[in-house]
Amino acid sequence: MFYSTPQTMQPFPSIPLTTPGYIWQAATRFANQQPTGNKERQTYKSILAVGSLSFYLQARRIPTDLFSSDCWNPVIRLCSEIADLRLRGRDPLECCVFSPSQQECTVPPEAWGDRIGYVAIQIDLVNRKVDLLGFAPRIESETLTLHQLQNPESLPRFLRRS
Repeated sequence: MFYSTPQTMQPFPSIPLTTPGYIWQAATRFANQQPTGNKERQTYKSILAVGSLSFYLQARRIPTDLFSSDCWNPVIRLCSEIADLRLRGRDPLECCVFSPSQQECTVPPEAWGDRIGYVAIQIDLVNRKVDLLGFAPRIESETLTLHQLQNPESLPRFLRRS
């Protein structure tokens, strides 16, 4: 899939993310703990996104602290829609989950503050595929669109500089 951003006006591909089996299992277990179907789907996708991004960043020697992320906490997971990934010694990233047909997603109010950036993750449940679409260092509203994204390949460099 190709997107162009206003910053570069150049198309760039999404990056397929490897998702370890234990992340799929955790996503299923955490989703099954939710009270409604909508919350179950949201939790499932959030955990897949956060776990996949953690695996991707660790492979690039960017330390994460997946298990201390708020979305890993059962009480917070029940009460909010955040999909945060803690970076060691730094503010977290927020994963913004896109389905294959979406051009934008809503960022929950709980994630508008102390984030180092917002990472767009596309989840295709039919094909069991997770892709990194890009990132935005900040957001201006509660909506993140594909046109706001920077090249996904520059995320590790951005995190090392921040």
